[in-house]
Amino acid sequence: MMNADSAGNIKHVNQEILCLYVDLDHLIRRCKFNELQEDILNLLQDGRPEETIAQKWNKDVSQIYRVLETICKKIKKQNDQEWKYDYLYLNYLTVQWEYKKCSRCGTMKPMHPEFFSPDSSKASRFKSICKACR
Repeated sequence: MMNADSAGNIKHVNQEILCLYVDLDHLIRRCKFNELQEDILNLLQDGRPEETIAQKWNKDVSQIYRVLETICKKIKKQNDQEWKYDYLYLNYLTVQWEYKKCSRCGTMKPMHPEFFSPDSSKASRFKSICKACR
């Protein structure tokens, strides 16, 4: 895990780049990856080439690239979700959402299909567990 203070006295530009890496590290930790995705990501972070990873998993390099594309899409989706949540949370007075507490993670989130799946049998019209926890 990275810390934004790790760069010490390095130039300002490097501080900004470090912040990007810290944000990326945060997003990666929040994503739910399967065993293959997690291992590929860890091996790439360790500097291993795709060919070596493909040999380890007895797969073609093109399959490793497809898994990597899936990893990137999951990270982007997590970023989009967190951005929307932060935007809605910080601007809730202008958006006027009703909020619901997830019964699993305990986080207050907007009662909206983006965060909770619809459930017509519930009084709130949404499931009690948020999409992130399911």
